Amino acid sequence: MNIWEPGSRLNIGDVTYPPGGAFGPRVQRNLQLVYVWSGHATVWIDGSPVHVDSGHAILLFPHHRERFRFARDRDTHHGWCEVVNAVLTPVAQSLADRAALATHAIPESIATLAPLALRYRSDERWAAREVRDALCRSILFEFIQAAGCALPAVHVGASGQPLPEPVARAIDGIHREFATIETVGALSESVGVSPQHLARLFAAHVGATPTEYLWRVRTEHAIELIRSTGLTIATIAAQCGFRTPFHLSRRVRDAVGASPRALRSPDGR
Repeated sequence: MNIWEPGSRLNIGDVTYPPGGAFGPRVQRNLQLVYVWSGHATVWIDGSPVHVDSGHAILLFPHHRERFRFARDRDTHHGWCEVVNAVLTPVAQSLADRAALATHAIPESIATLAPLALRYRSDERWAAREVRDALCRSILFEFIQAAGCALPAVHVGASGQPLPEPVARAIDGIHREFATIETVGALSESVGVSPQHLARLFAAHVGATPTEYLWRVRTEHAIELIRSTGLTIATIAAQCGFRTPFHLSRRVRDAVGASPRALRSPDGR
């Protein structure tokens, strides 16, 4: 049984909502696992409320209308792992109908897998994509197995050349610490080369400067949060390392030709 077509894109995210946070309404487009690490959430699915406690998760299926409300007295930290624009077969749809509105405890393995996958969430190196997709498949597999269903693998093909070690380490550092990196000098020092040498290596192997790559990662992550959460633009700017909300808006417009407000359509995408 295939739950999605081979080659479909997998994605993972992580966000903390302040007390009283909300998101939606939206129409779910993906096969999405939402897991709550701390706090709690209530999600209305086609008008039916489901409470998701800390340490629990819910699997959301395409084409349903959803609305989220998070804990009023504390932060709610939650993550998600999804198959983008998933195509369900009739058998998979039958499983979806049985799993709808049900929550389950988060398998212990996901607490290990999710942080690893998050390191590669916007890393487009071929090997990183392979690792991220494999980790995302494992997260979905672990949960659906625990829920009594089965999940097939997705076969994704890619090719590329290995990067020099300083570049690979710098890129890994950017994807892990993009919100807090202050200077390229500090980044180059952490990988043991001069800023000038790191810049030459990036130009030859990445086609961008380290600074350009850093802002690309920050912008991609901000766009993901704009599309996938209800956080304010100011909060997203702060979480992604932008100096001001205006700076974020300018970067987003340069990247996709639309403002953050325009990215938030009525269905939440």
